[in-house]
Amino acid sequence: MSPSKFAAITRNVIRAQGFDQFLPVACFPARRDIRTPAGAPDDIDLEAIATKWASGLAQVGEEYFVAFKCSPAEFKVIWFFEGQSEQQVFLATQAYPVAQHGRPVCGTSAPQRAAG
Repeated sequence: MSPSKFAAITRNVIRAQGFDQFLPVACFPARRDIRTPAGAPDDIDLEAIATKWASGLAQVGEEYFVAFKCSPAEFKVIWFFEGQSEQQVFLATQAYPVAQHGRPVCGTSAPQRAAG
């Protein structure tokens, strides 16, 4: 699975439940498992909380994705696998990364890889 594919899945959740109260979503492709936490605080660094929450659910060496709201109109998807990560920013209402639409509010939308 790619970050864009997971963004499409996330967008389906947003379409069904709305974006105002959108909670982080984690996906574990090998287990075919998608999870959402019971809640998340509004006033702190959601990226740090979402990535820590998802990594706590992941099994050792497992590929996983996490998506979370990063601006009033955007969400970020981060892919993790074997110490590497890649992130992209997507519009909540569009089927493509923000880089194809304009400048993202919550950071870069170009795929970024980081070795862990």
